[in-house]
Amino acid sequence: MTLNHLWEAFADRGFLVAASLGNFLIIPVLAWLLMWLGPEDPVVQLGIFLVLLVICADWFITFTQLGGDDTRWAIAFAPVSLLLQIILLPVYLWHFFLGDLGLALVRGDMLLAFFGLIILPLLLALAAYLWWVPRRLFTAREPSLP
Repeated sequence: MTLNHLWEAFADRGFLVAASLGNFLIIPVLAWLLMWLGPEDPVVQLGIFLVLLVICADWFITFTQLGGDDTRWAIAFAPVSLLLQIILLPVYLWHFFLGDLGLALVRGDMLLAFFGLIILPLLLALAAYLWWVPRRLFTAREPSLP
């Protein structure tokens, strides 16, 4: 699926709602409940929350395929999921799970690493796509003369 057809995937609102509710409501509640079984160490809790709350897009797409659903929708949901994770993870950690300690743990080096590993590659991919599409449009094959 190319970016040109991305918006077609958003026509399946049921999938998007189910994926959003599952990833950003049900999973956080389950993560919070599982922490009752986990250690009291806030650094270990942060690691567990990061593993459980930051859903890997490749796993999400793989499990969508294994479940027999349309992987094109999962691929379309991946950027939405990443954006919601960026926005909601600090809220989850600070407001619901770890309090001020969670906010302190997420600052500094972690934000720099997040920018370098997630945001920068996404921006470079977008720039490359925007650079490539106009060039491709202008280099389309000309009809040959008989």
